[in-house]
Amino acid sequence: MRKLGVFFFALALSMLAVSMCATYAEIIGDVNGDGKVDIKDMAVVAQAFGSYTGHPKYNPAADVNQDGWVDIRDLAMVAKNFGHTG
Repeated sequence: MRKLGVFFFALALSMLAVSMCATYAEIIGDVNGDGKVDIKDMAVVAQAFGSYTGHPKYNPAADVNQDGWVDIRDLAMVAKNFGHTG
C-alpha cells in the first residue's frame, strides 16, 4: 500500500511539472520577464549595450541571442517583437 502512495505522489509531482512547463511561454525580447515586450525591455538592453560576458555592465538577460555580447542584434530582436504580449 505504501508503494502505491509513493507512486501516486511521484505521478502528481510529474504532472505538476509538466503543467508548469506547458503554461510557460517565452516571448523573445521580454528581457525583464513581465510578459510583454516594451520600452522597459529596450531600456534594459540599452543599459547593457556594448558589454560582454565578464564585463561589469553585462546582463545575461539583455543578451537576447546569448552570444556573449549585448549589441545591436539583441536590440533588434527586442524591437522586432515590440508590443507582443504573452
